Amino acid sequence: MFFNKQGWQKIEPISTKNPQKRIKSAGILTENDELIIYGGVEWDTYQDLWVFDLRQAKWEEKATKGERPGNLLGHTCTQYGNKMILFGGMNGKCSNELYELDLKTFEWKKLRKCPYKGRHSQTACLEEETSTIWFFGGYLGKSERSNEMITYNIKKNKWHKYHMYGDVPSPRSSCSAILWKHFIYLFAGYNENVGYYNNLYSFNTQNLTWTEIVKPNAPSPRDRCSCWVDYSQNKMMVFGGMTDDDCFSSLYSFDLDFHFWEDITPYNLINQPKKDKPQSVSSSSFETQKKFQWAPQSGGHVVCSSLRTHYIVLFSGQKKTKNSFDYSNSVYVFQSLPDITQDLLNFAQAPILQDI
Repeated sequence: MFFNKQGWQKIEPISTKNPQKRIKSAGILTENDELIIYGGVEWDTYQDLWVFDLRQAKWEEKATKGERPGNLLGHTCTQYGNKMILFGGMNGKCSNELYELDLKTFEWKKLRKCPYKGRHSQTACLEEETSTIWFFGGYLGKSERSNEMITYNIKKNKWHKYHMYGDVPSPRSSCSAILWKHFIYLFAGYNENVGYYNNLYSFNTQNLTWTEIVKPNAPSPRDRCSCWVDYSQNKMMVFGGMTDDDCFSSLYSFDLDFHFWEDITPYNLINQPKKDKPQSVSSSSFETQKKFQWAPQSGGHVVCSSLRTHYIVLFSGQKKTKNSFDYSNSVYVFQSLPDITQDLLNFAQAPILQDI
């Protein structure tokens, strides 16, 4: 493997039938290195379920049974054991339906409907120790956005809406969030009465208190970016996003221990001439693909991560072209390596060794 602190690889599928281009789909990354994607929109709103085997670099559209969610965009998907839980979304109107997909039988089951307003483009964070999914914000329809925090307890099959304290964020949709210990970190978002946000908040799930974290060097205002946790370094990673005028390919980290921002856009992205397009790599296994690739400018994409691995998977999204936005169905892997690997790389590249 070509070692780099962070780097992107584009994975070229060997399958002949692949998902159509889209944005605003949702999915999960399983422990079997499978990316599972549902729905999204290009010209039409989709209700298809696709599985991408990262070891084989192969897509498969799965036939499902049971009470299917239907055509959706802007929904959330959360893995809980061998289930994928889907909430919200939109197809003509905002949904408050909740579904469960059995990942062994691929059978859908409708769960208890959310008693609050339907929504799309909300965030979802799973707190495993309490079997609770925390949902924040979202678009409610008729230009209304939410700053509610609602939860669904999987074991108890119960919904709850909390009264919150502290620096409660203003209503917004298309923001991003991660769960770290018992804190939810929320970044960015959009409200048409205000515009795009780049403020960062933490929410204590134990005392229900919000705290705004104001630190220099934060990413510029945006929505539809993605956040995940790099557990090897205790950092929240923020990739991409968009505004009315542009899509971004920058990568930032926020140190969850010491609370500082850093622009860590991989050097192979910075040094890549804009006119050059990333070369595709074909292989039966992404682990054997050696060269890190330049990530596209991307908003409205899906990023899925797993506690077990040092990588995340990015699917779909959109990028700015000369006169419009272009949608994608590409798959990228972002490799995040432990600090000891980077220490070895720095040692090997030291001038005293290079002169030998």
